Amino acid sequence: MSAPAARGIIEGFYGPPYETGARLRLCDALAERGLGSYLLCPKSDRVLRSPLLRRPPAAWSAELVKLLDHAAARGVAVRVGLSPLGIVRGPSHPRIDEDRWAGALLLADHLVDLGVL
Repeated sequence: MSAPAARGIIEGFYGPPYETGARLRLCDALAERGLGSYLLCPKSDRVLRSPLLRRPPAAWSAELVKLLDHAAARGVAVRVGLSPLGIVRGPSHPRIDEDRWAGALLLADHLVDLGVL
């Protein structure tokens, strides 16, 4: 048995990330169309693209929780994509930057604590 298809949208472009209000309206539009997936991974989001940032600012976390609650009430699952930027170094002999890896893991733990699946 295969998993159900995830149908929705990816916010993963270059340029300014959407503001929370736009994301809430996007969740409404997804739900109205029977689409249940929102992958949040804008390339210019400094929290998601900075593996050395150990803990996101409280305001960033509060906005994410607002989005998660709004989306869940409409049957839309929000997922977050983290960037591997800077974690793996060296094209010919790749190695993991342990500090950046530790930061990415702490961010992942924080996202789970906030309710990101």
